[in-house]
Amino acid sequence: MGLIYKQNWEDTKSRLDNFWEPGPTDRPCIAVTATMHTEILHPGTPDSPEAYWLDPDYVCKLMLHYVSSVYWGGESIPSLSVHPLMSGWFLGCSEHAVYEFGTIWLSEFMKSVDDHSAYNPGSADPLHARIEELTNRMLDAAEGKCLVGYPFPMNINDLLPMAIGAEKLLMELVDNPNGCRQAVIEMWEKWDAESTYFQKLVDARQDGHFWGWPGLWGSKNATLTQSDMSCNLGPVDYERYVCAELDLLGEKYERVWYHLDGPGAIRHLPALLSKPYLKVIQWVPGAGQPPNGPYWIDLYKQVQAAGRGLDLDVPQEHMEYLLRNLKPDGLMLRTSVECPEKADELVNGCVKISGMDV
Repeated sequence: MGLIYKQNWEDTKSRLDNFWEPGPTDRPCIAVTATMHTEILHPGTPDSPEAYWLDPDYVCKLMLHYVSSVYWGGESIPSLSVHPLMSGWFLGCSEHAVYEFGTIWLSEFMKSVDDHSAYNPGSADPLHARIEELTNRMLDAAEGKCLVGYPFPMNINDLLPMAIGAEKLLMELVDNPNGCRQAVIEMWEKWDAESTYFQKLVDARQDGHFWGWPGLWGSKNATLTQSDMSCNLGPVDYERYVCAELDLLGEKYERVWYHLDGPGAIRHLPALLSKPYLKVIQWVPGAGQPPNGPYWIDLYKQVQAAGRGLDLDVPQEHMEYLLRNLKPDGLMLRTSVECPEKADELVNGCVKISGMDV
């Protein structure tokens, strides 16, 4: 089935499958977008932050305005990346979620990891029904036009420092490391049931498997994860605490994509590259750091030498450098340009720049 807002959708799917299971290719995946005119009006700002995230009428109007106002070039996929993903982060602890325009955060509700039974995603959580209604309404509105990404609860290793407080959790990792690990494992079972429920809901109505953030499709299932907490951890605590969750994900899913964020997280790259299920690293330099480009070339080559994929948001001015200096297989480069013509020019010219036109 085609999509109104996506040219060459079948070719895009083929290239994205090749990204996950790298084989010979004439170019890397290039997800390039540009702003374009749309007749669909922006719905404005709703009366409350909660409505911004959860009102199906508002979110569907916002989605259709957004996907129609963007030119989706290369392997970019028309979708509203944040909704309903972010509104699902706090499934299981929704009474403690605080909504603001542009973000949602969580007030502390556990005194220690021993209180982890307070985390209860599932049908008894009032947010569950609201996210289900929102997702179904978005799928109705998106049919034949764009894709809807999975809503999913926040990964456990990052949820706990919010629920307890980052400093208190760090102290517990010193005083009660086995209890912290066990809390992750027991909470993950609940997380998995809720995450699987919503994945099945979306998969029943869309082709393949799609994550709205960062915008990845595959014919085989995969999962995305991260650990902002990891910047505060040494290798021993990372393996004991974060990898308790990673290994559970790796047992269930064929492919895991990992969001590696900031210089403080680089120390964990060897551990990540030792995990056979870890297929793709998304590197985000973080605030105050040089953007993706020449500065990080050694990190990229370390990932590629380990046979893993790379997913990079790249300023337009560094695209040519990376095309020339990285292997195209298992490589996703994302950028934005001034107009649709520039987007097509970049995609059509990248084979020659990559040196694959021989």
